[in-house]
Amino acid sequence: MYGQLQICGNGQLKEYVQVGSAESLRQDCKESNQALLASMKEDEFAAELHKLTMEDAKLGRMTFPVPANECCLSETKLQPGFGVEQGLKTNGQKKIRAVDNMSWGLCEGRRTKKRMREFSVNGHSAIPEQVKHDHIDCLAASMSRMVLLMGVTPGIFKADIAAAFRRIPIMPEHMWAAGVAYIFDGVVYVSWHKACMFGATSSVYNWDRIGALLTCIIIRVLNICLFRYVDDLFACERPASMQHAMLCVARLVRLLLGPEAIDNKKLHFGTSLDVLGMSCMLDRNGLCLRPAADKKKKCLETVLGALESGVLHAGCAQKLAGRLSWAQTFTSWVGQ
Repeated sequence: MYGQLQICGNGQLKEYVQVGSAESLRQDCKESNQALLASMKEDEFAAELHKLTMEDAKLGRMTFPVPANECCLSETKLQPGFGVEQGLKTNGQKKIRAVDNMSWGLCEGRRTKKRMREFSVNGHSAIPEQVKHDHIDCLAASMSRMVLLMGVTPGIFKADIAAAFRRIPIMPEHMWAAGVAYIFDGVVYVSWHKACMFGATSSVYNWDRIGALLTCIIIRVLNICLFRYVDDLFACERPASMQHAMLCVARLVRLLLGPEAIDNKKLHFGTSLDVLGMSCMLDRNGLCLRPAADKKKKCLETVLGALESGVLHAGCAQKLAGRLSWAQTFTSWVGQ
């Protein structure tokens, strides 16, 4: 979860960054925790955050939350937990994700984000490589190759791995630095993660190693030309075998990461399919790419909702920034 992470060969090597030792991170635990608890306020999504923590505890991904005043906090490192709104569920309710600020740290003098990060868990994590991902360009090139070699118009399938980070266990000896604190109903609760959490830079890198391993096995053992963008898996295949290939991928992932790793609702195939926010329509005339209808709708809903309420939550802002960045790239590409 912290320290100099291993080189795995999945991306371009980064310039070596010297980080503090685990001992330096441990030495201010008591003072850091006291300062954190004194500065905390109840999150607007506190009830949902508590519910998500309890659900993770039942799945063995966290310890069950307990009041902070019942724990000895001199030997552990706490970070603030909060809820992030991520749009709406299919039933119209708000979708909330639990996120931990692993960049929170106690520093002397003026508390800036940069200074606090230096004394945080993320500040003590050195990522050796810049991870890379497959994109729609890879899928388009694969389709073109299949047409040339096999003379068929390929189909597409995709699968989305659920809670990818949360399926990777933390080393037991690192759990002391995986504490999280939040306030619910006026009580300060603390819990410790047993699996990689959202908010830690190491979680992204750790998942990329697992994701790369899954992709390698599927390509080399199942002979399926699979692509991966973080936890989204996609590929082109002959129409006659695309469903079978999709189910083979799902079965392997479920065997390795658990039966709930891929929900049946997250399995899709067809000659026209939405992949990575783009509607891919393929026929004998070629490949047509457009922004997916549901992504356009969500983007408009986010903007209109923010204008109406006067509030744009952090999670929504990040997603909106990503969608606008993609739209700009798409517009520039079309213009060329």
